[in-house]
Amino acid sequence: MPIIAPSYLPESLKSIWVEAYIEAGGQEGGTAASSYALEVMRGIRNPPPGFAWSQSQIRSMYDASFGGNRRDDDTFRFDELGYTQEKIGFGQIAADFGIRPDVWSSRFEELIAGDVDQNEFYGRIQSAYEDIIYQAPEIAEYYAREFGATGVTPEDILVAYLDPNTGAEIFANNASVSLVGGTGAQHGFDIAADFAEQLLYQGLNTNTANNEFFGAAQEQIPILETLAKRHNDPDDDFDLNEFSAGYLFSDPTQRRRMARLVAQESAQFSGGRVGVARDRTGSLTGLIQQ
Repeated sequence: MPIIAPSYLPESLKSIWVEAYIEAGGQEGGTAASSYALEVMRGIRNPPPGFAWSQSQIRSMYDASFGGNRRDDDTFRFDELGYTQEKIGFGQIAADFGIRPDVWSSRFEELIAGDVDQNEFYGRIQSAYEDIIYQAPEIAEYYAREFGATGVTPEDILVAYLDPNTGAEIFANNASVSLVGGTGAQHGFDIAADFAEQLLYQGLNTNTANNEFFGAAQEQIPILETLAKRHNDPDDDFDLNEFSAGYLFSDPTQRRRMARLVAQESAQFSGGRVGVARDRTGSLTGLIQQ
């Protein structure tokens, strides 16, 4: 019977394997076949001088077929069968989430090179879906724009989540920032990631808190801006930065300004045309129409 190279080898290496196997003393069957195969694979990884193919040629073919398996110090993360099984496992996990594994081969190689195992890979995909993709489309769009994905499809979002050089803690933070920024977009506010992160640290870390803040901002900012113009305020506009300074950051300047606008308006009108708006601590923050 002819000697047949292992099925997990790519076609470019099978003929090399057969020749190396024979030169190593291997033959069809026999108790030494598996040990010969191991030695042969070591030879293909780092072929000895005088082999039929040059070391650089075989090294290049090996690395093209087993991308990410060779470490910088020329050691290897997996044997070739283990490497193949790892990539198959990545593909099965991707398929479980409805993602085509055949278009992710190079990404799997990057994960292997980054020492990301199947458990971490699964966790990242699961987190991406729970934190981003299953949320409102504005959340996914915000994440895609701010954190490196190229669009708003699930696979585009996952590009950023599967970066082997970025840790899970950073992903979780980015998802939380996107929840803030995306909720802001739902209420008509386009905010940058650094500002969304500041809001996150001030307690906007749940859907309820986000909607409470942005709902109040959406309702009160137009009123406060109108009053700033009506009463010749030195700063005759009123934006989200100024509102958040008074509402979340307890900035005394903005709080005094908002209180002054309330007082000036109340002095001119009676009969309940305006009312006091307060934040979650009960402090005065602005006006509401009545």
